[in-house]
Amino acid sequence: EATTSPIDNARPVRVVSVAHPQLVKGFDVVAGLPAHLRGEIRSGAIEIAARYLRHESHGGSAGIQRLADRFVDNGGQLIEGTMSDEEYAQCVGHADVVLIPYRLGTFRTRTSGVVLDALAAGKPVVAVRGTWAGNLIEQHGVGTVFADGQVDDLRSAIEYSVRHLDALR
Repeated sequence: EATTSPIDNARPVRVVSVAHPQLVKGFDVVAGLPAHLRGEIRSGAIEIAARYLRHESHGGSAGIQRLADRFVDNGGQLIEGTMSDEEYAQCVGHADVVLIPYRLGTFRTRTSGVVLDALAAGKPVVAVRGTWAGNLIEQHGVGTVFADGQVDDLRSAIEYSVRHLDALR
């Protein structure tokens, strides 16, 4: 846990994960993130928000619920419920950094529309190294990558992205 923030901004930097809350889409990694950025969250330097749907078919299982509770307990903000296309576009549009923590085993050669939506909106993306999205990010310099499942590495990737927002857009 950091006691001082290496992030120095006039307003909180908004980091968002808009993927459905599923383990294959890295919700477990996202849920652990606020505990690793507690100092930055408490100081108001950063906000972390993640999408959460309570319905069972959308990942609302007891395990996902426990992860969501941990996320909130450590200062994360849940974006609850379904979003219209307009609400989704606003959510991505208001983000400073978009998280794509999709797991390597499933997303090595495939991706999600979230990646393209974030890039189209000019948002830096933080994605898993070796995934289709991560390779795209590295090739074009439009974000940062991190090791699959490694919350500490994700934290470092977010901090780098925040410090270099303008260069990564």
